[in-house]
Amino acid sequence: MNTNNESHISIDRDIYNSTNVMPIINGYDCYLANLVTTLDPTYQPNPYELIAMDVNMDGTVTAGDITHMQNRITLNIGEYPQTWNSGNNTPSKDWRFINESEVNTNSIYQISTSYPFSDNVGYDRLHVPNIPLCLEIEYDNAACPSPISDNYHGILLGDVDKSWNLGVSDLKTTQTENIYLDLEKSNVVEEDCSLLIPMGVSQKDIVKSIDFILDYNSNKLNFDGFMLGDVNDNDMRSAFNISEENQILFTSFANTPEGIENNSTTFYYAKFSILDPEEVVNADDFTFVHSFIDGQFTGSNIIGSEIRCKEIYEGEPIVSISPNPFLNDFTIELKGFEVDTEFELYFYDIAGKLIEKRTFTETIYTYERIGLPTGFYLYRIKANNEFVDAGRIMSAHH
Repeated sequence: MNTNNESHISIDRDIYNSTNVMPIINGYDCYLANLVTTLDPTYQPNPYELIAMDVNMDGTVTAGDITHMQNRITLNIGEYPQTWNSGNNTPSKDWRFINESEVNTNSIYQISTSYPFSDNVGYDRLHVPNIPLCLEIEYDNAACPSPISDNYHGILLGDVDKSWNLGVSDLKTTQTENIYLDLEKSNVVEEDCSLLIPMGVSQKDIVKSIDFILDYNSNKLNFDGFMLGDVNDNDMRSAFNISEENQILFTSFANTPEGIENNSTTFYYAKFSILDPEEVVNADDFTFVHSFIDGQFTGSNIIGSEIRCKEIYEGEPIVSISPNPFLNDFTIELKGFEVDTEFELYFYDIAGKLIEKRTFTETIYTYERIGLPTGFYLYRIKANNEFVDAGRIMSAHH
């Protein structure tokens, strides 16, 4: 802030592009803006809230403003693209300022009598009050004029529900609710070592927005995105990004005015790939840096202990074959062998004549042979040139 002979004040932009704005601007602000864009008559924003929603400063509140807000929350963009500085290198505005006397006396700051539609006098989503970039300070008519006392509201663009409200703290906290990742209920796909971890909310009956920043162990895991859980495709709108510090920034809001009913709901699945199939992933590999439900600071929890891409058997080597009898194929499962062990399967008829030999390295291997006559067959299995199993198996081909 700079003063010029104590009669002018200019405020420079001080929210840097790398600033984490999630504690102030988050999914709950997007939820409120969405009520305006979808013409929900139950929510009537005051002029400060509507101005905060118009982040691109084009005089309207649209889905594009919400997209900009989500991109700013997740640091996909460092500042809002705005119409007034389009095509030049001037930094965008983060703050708008307006004095209370202007709001109380100028009809453009009064809500439309036909809201959510226009009455051509007051404000609605397509007629956001136009605040000058430079405000004149009013003086009285005394022989030696003095500035007239007034309250000025600073409106942080994107912060719909807080900053404009004089004397009200921006930061709200709830002690009982929390966001969780449930490792115990994770789905592990062994073929590609992908991991789907359910993400939900506890101690909250209706959810309108979820935001968090999550640290994960990038030495063990690769983050592959989010998938919707139990909610419908159009019920939640989300965005995410990976920061330079390998943190996941996630924001979402309910696309319904009433919010999402929470009945142990899995809102999303966080998808990861385990880099080493033999690696153990546990709760220590995840940390919530920040978490917010409906715009309020909240707790967080990582449920569960250990996950493996593939189960590691630590006993004596075991070979199992199933089903027996088989129709067209059977599966050989080998536990307790060294990684990259080379296996050989020798398959004989009941008289001991070799039918086929196969070589493989998989610890779960399917042998397929269509059309074998019904009857008994013999097999022998080698691991690194040493016989480890032999037996009899029956083909039940019809």
